Amino acid sequence: MCAGSAATDTAAFSVVARVDANDNLLIPLVPANDGLAAKAAPKPTTRWSMPMTVEDLLSALGARMGLPDLQLDESRSCQLLFDGHLAVDIEAPVDQGGIVFLHSTVGIVRPEGREALFQQLLEANLFGRGTGGAVLSVDGQRYEILLHRSLQTRQIDFSDFVDALEQFIQYASHWMERLAQSHGAAPPSAAPLNAGGSTALRG
Repeated sequence: MCAGSAATDTAAFSVVARVDANDNLLIPLVPANDGLAAKAAPKPTTRWSMPMTVEDLLSALGARMGLPDLQLDESRSCQLLFDGHLAVDIEAPVDQGGIVFLHSTVGIVRPEGREALFQQLLEANLFGRGTGGAVLSVDGQRYEILLHRSLQTRQIDFSDFVDALEQFIQYASHWMERLAQSHGAAPPSAAPLNAGGSTALRG
């Protein structure tokens, strides 16, 4: 975990939301409390005059959350832990040119029931309806289910970043709970989906 990582209660990010007929969480509607962003307040009209780097964004986020040392580590990643169990990784690879990745492990693939599970994930990915614009995918080496999203730092300000992070936390929490209820945890003997595969960010 990088410098500045800390445990924060997910209750700070709770919102009133809707669920569709397939139990997909829809776009959050009304903040239930303040969270990181101002409650039900319009975005300020004053925006940063210059694009913010990921370092700028994390510095501002750390100041907002009371984590003055929040920053990327030597691998250009940082992890925040919410409610003691929901870990959100923030990564900014040098070779990605201003792209920030948010990702969180929300479940584990079991050897049985994979077809139904994958259909569920793909249906949620359709037009981002069940993910808030993020993507559900599977790490073939670790047989973990991830929710991930990329952001262009050149196209967002701090308010946009906070909005995206809050929404990502909500969907990650939703999918972690939903998958735990419907699929449970994989036994240690579960076979990887692709023993020879690799992941770009996770090594």
